[in-house]
Amino acid sequence: MTGIGVRRPLTRRIRQAAFAFLVVVLTALASCTKTTVAGVVVVFDTDGTLEPDTLHVTVTSSDGTTLLDWCYSTAGPPAFFPTTLSVASDGNPAASVTIGASVLRAGVTLDVRQNMVTLVPADHVAELDIVFSARCTAQVSLAGSPSPASNCTSGLAASLCGAGNTCDATTGLCVSGVVNAMTLPSFPGPDGGALSSSGLGRDGGDAAGAVEDATSSTEAESAEASTADAAEASQSAEPNCAPGGAGLTDCGSNKESCCTSLVVAGGTFFRTYDLSPYGGDNWSAPEGGAAGLADPATVSTLRLDKYDVTVGRFRQFVNAWNAGAGWTPGAGSGKHTHLNGGEGLVNASVPNDGLVYETGWNASDSSSLAPTNANLACDPNYATWTVEAGSNENRPINCVSWLEAYAFCIWDGGFLPSEAEWEYAAAGGNQQRTYPWGSADPGTASQYAIYGCYYPSGPPGFMCRSGSNIAAVGAVPAGAGLFGHLDLAGEMYQWNLDWYADYGPSETDGGTGECTDCANLTAAFTRIVRGGDFFEDDSTLLPPFRNFLYRTSPHTDRDFGVGVRCARSP
Repeated sequence: MTGIGVRRPLTRRIRQAAFAFLVVVLTALASCTKTTVAGVVVVFDTDGTLEPDTLHVTVTSSDGTTLLDWCYSTAGPPAFFPTTLSVASDGNPAASVTIGASVLRAGVTLDVRQNMVTLVPADHVAELDIVFSARCTAQVSLAGSPSPASNCTSGLAASLCGAGNTCDATTGLCVSGVVNAMTLPSFPGPDGGALSSSGLGRDGGDAAGAVEDATSSTEAESAEASTADAAEASQSAEPNCAPGGAGLTDCGSNKESCCTSLVVAGGTFFRTYDLSPYGGDNWSAPEGGAAGLADPATVSTLRLDKYDVTVGRFRQFVNAWNAGAGWTPGAGSGKHTHLNGGEGLVNASVPNDGLVYETGWNASDSSSLAPTNANLACDPNYATWTVEAGSNENRPINCVSWLEAYAFCIWDGGFLPSEAEWEYAAAGGNQQRTYPWGSADPGTASQYAIYGCYYPSGPPGFMCRSGSNIAAVGAVPAGAGLFGHLDLAGEMYQWNLDWYADYGPSETDGGTGECTDCANLTAAFTRIVRGGDFFEDDSTLLPPFRNFLYRTSPHTDRDFGVGVRCARSP
């Protein structure tokens, strides 16, 4: 068993935070005594449209080990729902776990969910809410045979939503089932969710003397204060969204901070895969998984912004720049200072006989920054920038030059991601995904990505007419990548740090063909853009697809299909 511990019994809980009751079940199996408990508490509930008599829960670790497969009677009184299941981390920050759950009545499955929770926290307790609804009954498929170790009469039912997806109880539609635990709210508890426990037996029953009567009139106040503290911490970590308002604090379906940044757990993957058998620099989406794996790269853990930079966020930067009289980047800023002792990324264009690192911002480039009203209106039909704040604040900024994208990320406390870092996040690391969300076809209803002019009206597509064909950032939550990022495919191409060059150098050129925290830093004819945009076809949505923008200058060219997304130290 790797990284995850679970307790079989479920415990009813009052939403006003019965802290002592939670302490009983939230205990890591790695040790008998644990002073700080961390992980995920899953809260199961119904929306009142179902009357189940059974809850079936499975928990599977990232290596495929079944940690739990059990059925629970939901017959009352007292009322069974809401009820909780604890999944405790043993300290591995890259741990992931898959939680399957279904509710049944008289042996018939009424609803089924499956969520892969990535980056199970090792320093706090996160809360994942799963609400069962009759809206999702239509997505239920057949159940298989029960596990020998289970008390259930059948296996967990499958979902018609397919692998990697689950049903949304509010709409009955299929959405991504991958949840980055770092984006979940903290479970209400003392000190922001860190709980103390004396350790319990494997059956999860009451331990003598382990529980004190902590239920009091102050519990609801404590939970409220904990939530407020978490919100304040989030705000202080994202100062450039702190003013609040459109394009700053209302992004995605959760209407959250547009500055939200998610952890990308590092690893090794192949930058080239799914190359078209017809040759040339073309990619396809073959059935049966990734093929033609080449050009390996290793990426260290980092943070990558969940959303494309909005017009609202970029407006704050333009105001700070103040027509050149205000803020400009400091010389050498914008490096990946968490790598190589502060030196940053390694230049992949230099053979093994020498190491060259990124140099950061060149002070002489500050005079070329020009995010003016005229330049940001680079296209009369599709530019998202407006002179005054208006209805476009939630849309992604476009018409930004590479220099302006780099400067924005520095001003915002981060840096431009390398091409390898960007693709690693889009490919789902070593999962080598066909699309960021998985293998499902992108379709023409904008359910996974904004592309091909299908938004907002659907087919026939490829008939864009105005900025209305560009969606607000995070408009398609089903398109989330493994680590929780949205719009990695479609909507806007995103500037990367790298110059456009072949991967390498190869072994014949004095290199290894591999890349560890590297980027193409040797000047070439233009810079890399990744991800496709609202205008182009589905081939541009594939993670390994590479593109570039070049008209007259690699640093000052701008286009209505190119925006920016920032990365940060972990």
